[in-house]
Amino acid sequence: MKKNYLKLSGLSLAIALFISSCMSEVESPLANENSKLTEEVAIAGSEELGGENLRKIPGSFNYSENFDNQIIPIAIDGLASPQGLYPGIGVGSATRFGKGNESLSFFNQIAKFDSNFQLKTTGAPVTDVFSVELAKLGLVGIPKNVSSITTDRKGNSIWFENIENVTTPESPEKINFKATIKVVGGSGKFAKAYGEGIVEGFYNPNTGVGKSSVKARINF
Repeated sequence: MKKNYLKLSGLSLAIALFISSCMSEVESPLANENSKLTEEVAIAGSEELGGENLRKIPGSFNYSENFDNQIIPIAIDGLASPQGLYPGIGVGSATRFGKGNESLSFFNQIAKFDSNFQLKTTGAPVTDVFSVELAKLGLVGIPKNVSSITTDRKGNSIWFENIENVTTPESPEKINFKATIKVVGGSGKFAKAYGEGIVEGFYNPNTGVGKSSVKARINF
């Protein structure tokens, strides 16, 4: 099935503009108390283990992240809208990824109608859309089952596989979603990570702007 991807230059520009707008604002327009709490958790987790020492410590820890996202819909030949790819990028904070809103998230998903004409969303390879951007961050050799990646832009990343996603329209401007995910590896200090979790959030289907939060248990 041929995919009508946006030209790389246009996609890269959209990514750059979104990241720049989020990083330049003191407080994101989507920020709330939950995002502040998640940032506090991230700071505490980072200070608790101290950077590179994380890879030397066996066991597991509670992981959370909170991101402001921008979805960039992409049409696929043979699939009528609103079916297609829904890749996106996020800027936010995550446990043990350092202080402040410095982390990035790249994700991809595909939406199709099922036999009952219900729109279902499942994970799609994040490298199908963001391989160039990820490679520039030193993230290569990513398996096809990875649909989402969170990174600190310093070589450390966690890789997620989307297992099941449920969307619930709340209004014409807001669609809520909840999905079960698996942690299936990573890079840097998270190279041997594995675990399970839940991602919840919402997005505006008219603008692609949304927010997501992840709660997971990560093991080594």
